Amino acid sequence: SEIGSANTSQNIDGLEAVAGVNPERLVEAHGHFRSASCIECGTEHDPDDCKTSMLERGEAPECEACGGQVKPSIVFFGDLMPTRYNGDEEILQFEAHLSQH
Repeated sequence: SEIGSANTSQNIDGLEAVAGVNPERLVEAHGHFRSASCIECGTEHDPDDCKTSMLERGEAPECEACGGQVKPSIVFFGDLMPTRYNGDEEILQFEAHLSQH
């Protein structure tokens, strides 16, 4: 949905980015699978390996650097929303619009 100059998405498939939506206008509320990092040490990992491990094997991959869990850049239940999503006036307008319809 588009409000003002922001394009928001609740999908994690990244299709908006693939379709060419300007990344400066795109707010991916629940994140994406384009990057992955260790939740302990922050080491970046191959997002495709992370996605495969999670979707095909049902487990988070292990960080080679510290043994922690590798997590894609998506919002899981209980996680905080991305910083860009919180407090953005256009997002707040969008949420108000959704609550009325």
